[in-house]
Amino acid sequence: CRGGAADGDLEVGARLPFVYRSDKSVLAPIPGSGAEAATVDTSANGNGIGDLELSARYQIRSARGGWPFLIGNLSAVIPTGTDPFKVPRNDNGVATRAATGAGFYGISPSLTAILPTDPAVLFGTIGYTKNFGRDVNTYIPPVNITRVEPGDALSFSAGIGVSLNQRTSFNLGYAHSWAFGTRTITSDPDSGTIYRSTARQLQLGRLLLGVTYRMSDRASLNWAVEVGATDDATDLRTVLRIPLTLLTGR
Repeated sequence: CRGGAADGDLEVGARLPFVYRSDKSVLAPIPGSGAEAATVDTSANGNGIGDLELSARYQIRSARGGWPFLIGNLSAVIPTGTDPFKVPRNDNGVATRAATGAGFYGISPSLTAILPTDPAVLFGTIGYTKNFGRDVNTYIPPVNITRVEPGDALSFSAGIGVSLNQRTSFNLGYAHSWAFGTRTITSDPDSGTIYRSTARQLQLGRLLLGVTYRMSDRASLNWAVEVGATDDATDLRTVLRIPLTLLTGR
């Protein structure tokens, strides 16, 4: 929904996705190691409601005198999807069902700049994601996982959007996230010894391609493709969305 404000426009939104996920992990022996030739397939599938995402955007200033639009953004993630620490596992601790959510609360403030240069639009965003840790108290052989604190992330993106006609546009861009290490507290179930560890930091770079088609004044069709540009990034991700405007006002 969208409503008017004294110095700018305010938009709020919510997204509750339905997720189908298929994880495939195949373990194979190193040639010449003497291990058995057979591979071990630890694949898992899962589907269901994902994490709820709430968002708000406020236009801080309009583009005047060669300056861009400035928009403040705030989004939050509520873990309504299947918890990765609660999915069923076999005796070796391998998940037999894929999770549909991250299992943690998160909040992400960001600032977006948009500069119209007809017929193209230049845009850029910088933001920070704060993730909130929690006690999980889950046994995954060979340890008890007591608490997990996901690392925060610093991110930025930039690109260009081009309007082909009144209904169709496409955009090209690059996005990068610097994810700090996740902190985990575990314990040995036999001795009770407590261990604290921090995972390595991740560099997630993605090349972006998107197409938008405006079907009506209240609905549009968005198709986005992300191609991993760093070793830590997902190789390929694609999303098809149909945003709907239910209420407008000035």
